[in-house]
Amino acid sequence: MDPIYTVLIIIFIVIFLATAALTLCALPGWVKIPNNYLKILFSSLILEVVASVFLVFNIVRPNDHVCQYNLSHAEKDWVCINEEGKIFQLSLNDSALGMEVANFSRKSGNNANYNLVKTGGKYLVMNSDSLCIGKIEDKILKDSLKFFDEINLKENAFNRITYFKNSSGGWNLQEGDSFPKKWSLKIQVSGAKYTVSDTKPDHYEEQGGFDKTNRKLHSFKGSDGAFYLICISDADNSSQDKQHFVTFIIIRTEIESKLN
Repeated sequence: MDPIYTVLIIIFIVIFLATAALTLCALPGWVKIPNNYLKILFSSLILEVVASVFLVFNIVRPNDHVCQYNLSHAEKDWVCINEEGKIFQLSLNDSALGMEVANFSRKSGNNANYNLVKTGGKYLVMNSDSLCIGKIEDKILKDSLKFFDEINLKENAFNRITYFKNSSGGWNLQEGDSFPKKWSLKIQVSGAKYTVSDTKPDHYEEQGGFDKTNRKLHSFKGSDGAFYLICISDADNSSQDKQHFVTFIIIRTEIESKLN
């Protein structure tokens, strides 16, 4: 309750008690008061009783009612989104009103349905009621979400790489074959197996064999941003009369994606 109301109520109670005591003592004649003043005191006492009833029901009870108000389930789930798309929690008299922002974000991510609509050169995020709640830039769709609706080939290369087994049991690239410096592809041959990997450690690495049952089609995006397809086209590691060899076919493609 406001302090000013508390002071006024105390003053009113003191005046009321003094008036009541004086009037009640005058009625049996304990206190000598002329009849004309006694009538005034009795009328004042009645008015103070009426005023006290008004005070109790129109000042005290409404405040008590506000303090005891319970939020409904729907109100507890309220949060707000401002014009900049920032989420914040409602508050009333420095008290939190509604769901915490972290809980709201988690529940909306699990339960809500959104549509992405292109209009006026923007990609708008629409909720299930077709109301716009945000927008997504082209750069985010292409770079972060990897969305695109058109692919352009920047560069495409096809190559055949052959390894020959030397007299000491190791493997050497055929003369004239090489991996361009800009490629992030590595192929290492050892015994009857080979390893296809990226020049960047832990980016990509996979093994395969020469015989047809162990041959694989290797497909990965290199650390240089290009896409690689590698497979064995031909190999001979069993003939005693011919030099052993293995030939790889390599397709390397650089692409760029864009949104229309």
